[in-house]
Amino acid sequence: MMCTVLERIRKFRQSPPSWAVFCGILLFAFIIRWVYGELHPSFRRDEIYYLDIAEYFAEYGRYPDDYGQQPPLLIFVLRYLYASGLNPESAARWITRIAGVVFVMPWWWIGKRLFTDSRGGMLLMFLMAVAPYPVFLSNQVLREAFSLPIAAWVLLLLLQYWQKPERWRLLLPVGVLCAFGNCCRYEFGELLLIFSGSIVWSGIRRRISFALLAKEFVLLWGVWVVCFVVLLYAMKIDALSWIVRLAGMITGLVC
Repeated sequence: MMCTVLERIRKFRQSPPSWAVFCGILLFAFIIRWVYGELHPSFRRDEIYYLDIAEYFAEYGRYPDDYGQQPPLLIFVLRYLYASGLNPESAARWITRIAGVVFVMPWWWIGKRLFTDSRGGMLLMFLMAVAPYPVFLSNQVLREAFSLPIAAWVLLLLLQYWQKPERWRLLLPVGVLCAFGNCCRYEFGELLLIFSGSIVWSGIRRRISFALLAKEFVLLWGVWVVCFVVLLYAMKIDALSWIVRLAGMITGLVC
């Protein structure tokens, strides 16, 4: 019995199973983010700005009059920290740390699809666990702390679609994730241009009909628009006036 246990331990040390490596990297990523946050406890100017707006939202049930048209997801989440009675500053940092760990997870499968070596996923996931910018953002109460993990998962879905284009139903979760991404930052919608290009290229490779290609475009863009509008209203933002004002801002910058 003892010999069997020792033999299994020896084999585990020589070649640990993939789930153990995956969990080990995740734990390592969390520890790095926790230590970094404890060493840098002070809040920056922008973080204080978002926390103040969330406090106002929790108290009065609406955004301040001078809030403008920034995507509301971060404020909407922080609002519940104030309403729950938790220490908002401490809880907000823990939320961003969890989001930082969620960012690390998909790189395991992304690496497996980008590299021929089976250890590619392990390497890429480890690099993203220790990369300075994601570690920094994992302890910042900023919109990027949410948009970065969303982008990583979108990339994974896109790679799956590219490898097996018949999985066009993957465009459904891509559209949903992009809608959440746009509720983090304006610029996230630009990724849809890349996704659209990938759909066109995939269609050319498959020599699919124009009708099926149009169907995939409608699915991707339709899901994104519907989810984006629904999320804005759910976060107490008038989506129509928000989009009109945003278009006006973009027009003013371009013209």
